[in-house]
Amino acid sequence: MIPLLLALSLAANAQTPAGTPVASAVEGIVFDAAGVPIVGAQVRVGPAVAITDDRGGFHVPVEAGVQPVVVEVDGRSWEPGTVQVTAGQTSEALVTLG
Repeated sequence: MIPLLLALSLAANAQTPAGTPVASAVEGIVFDAAGVPIVGAQVRVGPAVAITDDRGGFHVPVEAGVQPVVVEVDGRSWEPGTVQVTAGQTSEALVTLG
């Protein structure tokens, strides 16, 4: 089982009063079971994809609604759950793979 630690309040497709779209994203860090950040993991939130950086960090633009989260590392895939995306916000997701 892979715990997904979330502090989420995500956003997409929101608009400012002038009608300009507001960018939305999920950002966070992927850790292994020992708590070490994972470099080069593929993180997919809905259809959007990012690769973790040298600190295990990622930033993924997303759309509003419930989005599945999938993490792939060295040919292995984890599906730690879904996130509820709220329009107009960027949120944090800490993912621990076990």
